[in-house]
Amino acid sequence: MSLRKRLLFAFTLFVAIYRSEASEVNDKFTEFEVVPDILDTLPDDLKSLNITYETGLKVSLGNELKPSEVEKAPTVGWNLIDGGYYALLMTDPDAPSRVNATRREIRHWLVVNIVANNLTSGEEVVSYRGSGPPEGTGLHRYIFLLFKQNSTIALDTANLPNSETDRALTSTRNLMGNFTLTLVGGDLFQAQYEGNAGMISTNISLIFGLVLAQILYTFYEK
Repeated sequence: MSLRKRLLFAFTLFVAIYRSEASEVNDKFTEFEVVPDILDTLPDDLKSLNITYETGLKVSLGNELKPSEVEKAPTVGWNLIDGGYYALLMTDPDAPSRVNATRREIRHWLVVNIVANNLTSGEEVVSYRGSGPPEGTGLHRYIFLLFKQNSTIALDTANLPNSETDRALTSTRNLMGNFTLTLVGGDLFQAQYEGNAGMISTNISLIFGLVLAQILYTFYEK
């Protein structure tokens, strides 16, 4: 096979894989009714995101994760689309429940002015909050959306909600319209009420800390 044919074959394979990935994300976003619940339309080439929690668990187009497994902000990666700035949003449209979403949406995370695909370079507008569906409200969708910014967002004049009380009744549509954001990637997971399971690790750490403090106090008193 000539070099030209090999290059053509490699390019064709790359395009096929890219289209397959985009199609899968679009299909899942349609299946989970991201459209029309928080978006009006989806681009044809929506890219998947690589989202991994410190537990080692990954977000995978609607898989179910426990609240205790997603307490801390994950690492988020994506194949570089092009240069410029990006914004990453995590939102829950099912507040207080999917069948009665009177407080749609709850904003769980918002980072803007991300340079290329380096999440740590961005500015965190809304701090990360893991899933925490109330008891009896069923499965909630936690949707990650990656946007290409038209320009940098000046936070001092952006008037973006950034306090704990401003998380509810937010709107992805308004965010996109107000800051000329173009959707380029996404993923989602589901979670439901877990009781006090998410507090077990916190309580163990607290008890361990108290015991260690007592041991050190006793040691130095001697």
